[in-house]
Amino acid sequence: MLTLMVAAQITYPLTVEELSHKLGEFSLGPIDLALASGQCIALVGGNGAGKSTLLRCIAGLISPRSGTIRLSGLPSSLPLNRRQLAYLPERFSPPHYLAGREFLNYYLGLCNKRQEISSDLLRTLLLDEKDLSRPVRKLSKGTAQKLGLAAVLSTNRPVLIMDEPFSGLDPEARLGLRTAMADYARQGGCLFFSTHLFEGMDDFVARMVILHAGQVRFDGSVASCRNNARKETLEQAFLHLIHQS
Repeated sequence: MLTLMVAAQITYPLTVEELSHKLGEFSLGPIDLALASGQCIALVGGNGAGKSTLLRCIAGLISPRSGTIRLSGLPSSLPLNRRQLAYLPERFSPPHYLAGREFLNYYLGLCNKRQEISSDLLRTLLLDEKDLSRPVRKLSKGTAQKLGLAAVLSTNRPVLIMDEPFSGLDPEARLGLRTAMADYARQGGCLFFSTHLFEGMDDFVARMVILHAGQVRFDGSVASCRNNARKETLEQAFLHLIHQS
């Protein structure tokens, strides 16, 4: 009875049903996913596995050939329903003519967010006043990436989609981002992100989806990925799963 009650409380703000897409000779899917609130879910795969294509389909930047994407049970194609989702692309580049804080205020204004960005989040992502006052064109790749991360995390939308969010970040910044992502999930958010990095996954990732050649090869917890493959490290488990027949 207790198990049934707990299961009934799980909410899935993002569901993907029978999603398929074809780009040239590459085929994605069919893919079925139900992503829960309060979790960070990692999408892992090699180059060309289809990670960015899947995330762009979910974000509405690509129309899949078939399948349905739902946000809180409603089709994601509904304009008002899309406000439940925020997306950070892999190649993020804020407008070069704006200062850092101007960009953040502009972005949050587009999302109808009037409050100031959280100083705690800025500290966690290692963004200081000097960074925010400088023009974006004078920022390093990593600092510009942190601006995008701060913007998306500040929307407080139920679903966040991030494509390679750790790109360009140094080890200290990656640790800060993992902390910020875990904080977002603890507040009930659903964060689906792609990555090539296995560093620290045990600490903040509730679930791993391994994509290979357009197909899901594994979907489950980090611990079960390692245990099912009977490997000591996630890297070894990942390689075992994508190379098995």
